[in-house]
Amino acid sequence: MLNRGWALALICLLCGAWDDDDGGGATCEWTQWGQSPSHDGAVCVDGQHDLRMLVRLTVDRFAAQETAETGGQLLVHYPAPLVDEDGNVFVMEKAGTYTSCDPPGSGQPAPCGRASQATEIWMQRAYEWRDGELVPQWTFASDWKPIPTPWEPMFQAAIAGRFIYIPGAGGTVFQVDKRNGSTVRRINPFGTTIDPFTWVSGGITVDGAGNIYYNVIKGEPTDARSWLVRVSRGGSIRMIDYRTLIPGAPGPTDLCFAGFGAARPVPARPWPPPPQPDGSPTLPPQFPCGSQRAGVNITPAIGRDGTIFTVTRAHNQTASNYGYIVALRPDLSLEWATSLRDDLDDGCGIQVPYGPGFFDCRPGSTLGVDPTTNLPPAGQVSDIGSSSPTALPDGGVLYGAFTGYNGFRGHLFKLDRDGHKVASYDFGWDVTPA
Repeated sequence: MLNRGWALALICLLCGAWDDDDGGGATCEWTQWGQSPSHDGAVCVDGQHDLRMLVRLTVDRFAAQETAETGGQLLVHYPAPLVDEDGNVFVMEKAGTYTSCDPPGSGQPAPCGRASQATEIWMQRAYEWRDGELVPQWTFASDWKPIPTPWEPMFQAAIAGRFIYIPGAGGTVFQVDKRNGSTVRRINPFGTTIDPFTWVSGGITVDGAGNIYYNVIKGEPTDARSWLVRVSRGGSIRMIDYRTLIPGAPGPTDLCFAGFGAARPVPARPWPPPPQPDGSPTLPPQFPCGSQRAGVNITPAIGRDGTIFTVTRAHNQTASNYGYIVALRPDLSLEWATSLRDDLDDGCGIQVPYGPGFFDCRPGSTLGVDPTTNLPPAGQVSDIGSSSPTALPDGGVLYGAFTGYNGFRGHLFKLDRDGHKVASYDFGWDVTPA
């Protein structure tokens, strides 16, 4: 899957003839994020030597301008190109206009840089292989805009049979005939309203029955609401509200611990700071948590038994370390929700050495704590990553959470079918494992 930092959204390699009979049930289609509803990333050919490039498509004409705005980094997530059973290829392409700031990164004259995204257009373009070339067939221009985050979120469509489902504005999805790019209908869970402060967030998932699933986030002045939307093959729509989904999750006005970087003044490094005069541990500031909502870029995964896996977090930007992996039954009722807190213990003195350095732990601090919080480390649901859950054949699930204290490597969590944490691994952020 293509991810952030690539202006070229598709590189096709000569990798031999496709063969559906690989003995493992793998398919040559790539119809959605992670290839399948489970996100298992199975393909129909083995890796081969001596590959050569067949075609190169530029899909983001603004990449150089976007890179200049952020000091040389391309802070954009690009979606996975899609391939159907006939070998047709569907890719995202940007059009419209992008206004650079003068100088880049200054924010002036406003609106410019990321603030000019209202004038960009996100499109889905279909290609057909013909005489060894990818020939354009049709282009569909969506009115989708990205939810405002430091990293531009992905615009991820999905294929189901003769249709391709494409994100639209206001939490809507376009059902498009993939043969000619014509609109069949706009799916709108909110009636006829197209609210510019409501966004399709993350990719669209299609299960084996042709039902589609996706997340929606609605911005509010001091909080957010969020829903998981399911649209049946017949067109009926059902939503569940993340705000009320998880028993025991912190509420909007409850207080959540941030990190020491949010303290004023910011304590001197190395962290955690020394204990209080009475000997109690110094802890970071607390802020209202905000409501639980879907993480930005979270694409739901569907297990073989129909279980739906998704990931939530507290909305406040300082509360990404209050996240949950969630399992829903096929009727969208809650099966379980497991917190990503209070499991890791590999911080100070284990992954992080004691010492005087900026990223070291203060000598004498508690073994195993996260130096940024002085608490047991938590897996964070980062809105600037693209990690999504992978449903496992045994009914469990994998999810790559963010952690910063281990060199920003994150942790990969494995949960069993009952939501119990089985294991974690010292790498995983921004990864949807196959």
